[in-house]
Amino acid sequence: MGSDLHSGHRGRLRQAFLESTRPLCEHELLELLLFCVLPRVNTNELAHLLIRRFGSLAAVLEAPADQIAEVKGISTASAQFLRFFGDMRRDYMESVRGSSDVSGSREIKEWIRGCLEEGTGELCVIVTADSSLRPLSRITFSESRAIGSPEGLRRIAERVFRDGCERIIIGISHTGGQILPEADDFRLAAEVSGALAPMGIRLADCIIFCGETAFSMRETGAFSF
Repeated sequence: MGSDLHSGHRGRLRQAFLESTRPLCEHELLELLLFCVLPRVNTNELAHLLIRRFGSLAAVLEAPADQIAEVKGISTASAQFLRFFGDMRRDYMESVRGSSDVSGSREIKEWIRGCLEEGTGELCVIVTADSSLRPLSRITFSESRAIGSPEGLRRIAERVFRDGCERIIIGISHTGGQILPEADDFRLAAEVSGALAPMGIRLADCIIFCGETAFSMRETGAFSF
């Protein structure tokens, strides 16, 4: 009986996706991915657990495989698959975006805004860029304080060395209607700037997004870069 219920649910979800009968929620999109590696498991519950743990679908796909595997019910192979899909998705999006000339302050704001709009909640992104502020890649975090943690700084350092970048830009979404930087935003900018300095990498800007408005801490002189 349970197997029939799961089969019926999976069939309806696949049909909704293929026929675009309705927009799918983040946990439903994650379920579709889990179908590929967990053929006989209640993936609905697992999808909710993963998003609850990491904060959003984008954050799940950006998380290290070993952390994904810490979620009960997720095998090492399943965690590696999600991480692989996240890397493939990121590389594809960067390839598409890289086909246009994205550089400079205004363009980088719009590029980061697009990254933040892919998720929900107060997401944060770290963008690696070259000397012309052309984006190379990004790392998504479910909350700003995760960036300044030892694990967050380790992920940034690994990406910096992988990309061979010269600049880093921080993008933070504020969902409470406050566009001005808060104390945590200044603290984060200082932590990231201090961590990158020994590697010869400059923090180029920290940009706050709230609705359609963007606040550049560099352009306004709110932070010394």
